[in-house]
Amino acid sequence: MRFAEPAAGDHAGVWSVTCFHIGRKSRRQGVSAALLLAAVDFAAGRGARRVSNSSNAGRR
Repeated sequence: MRFAEPAAGDHAGVWSVTCFHIGRKSRRQGVSAALLLAAVDFAAGRGARRVSNSSNAGRR
């Protein structure tokens, strides 16, 4: 998982989580939720005011 701190400006303090790829055998077991909670904790611990997402749900 990679994180980048945003540039200063209107989006200062806003971090983004783009997507997770979960292998088929690991889906529907709470892996995505656990990763997202860990990402939010990681960002908050480094000063993030907000964590945004970019969902690909429904896009194929």
